[in-house]
Amino acid sequence: MAVVFLYVAPANGVSKTHKPVIDGWIYPWFEQHWALFAPNPFAANYRIEARTSASGTWHDLSAVDNAAVRHSPYPARANQNLLRRAWKIYRDFGDRAVPARTERAELFRRYLGNIAAGRLEGLGERRGTYDALQLRITTLPIPAPGAASAPRPTRTVLPWWRA
Repeated sequence: MAVVFLYVAPANGVSKTHKPVIDGWIYPWFEQHWALFAPNPFAANYRIEARTSASGTWHDLSAVDNAAVRHSPYPARANQNLLRRAWKIYRDFGDRAVPARTERAELFRRYLGNIAAGRLEGLGERRGTYDALQLRITTLPIPAPGAASAPRPTRTVLPWWRA
């Protein structure tokens, strides 16, 4: 509670002095944004796939999330948005170097990797049966209304991460 208070309180000597520690506790779990009051929908669709060193088979994690939302009488987008937001946070603030150059980048990498590993467990890829995990993200920008052509998708393949 004290760390959250220091994060949301007006700038002061204590919060300025301990900013790296406070940010380390806040991000990515207690991220502050205005989405509740002014939603900013994604400007792209993301297809996030993962594979392990044991099987080498790409699993479409986004398709699993989308199916869970599509076939639920009470759909909650929390799980679907969890994976997409984790990717967006990693993409915007992470460090793709292996190993990561900052603690914060490593935190974002582990956050995204843990979510992907949890989703893979639901697909039969048990933790402890593989040594490494790799993610592949296809980004398909959503065209503006009335656009003559659809933007081209881009693909990002992240390096292998230790499990």
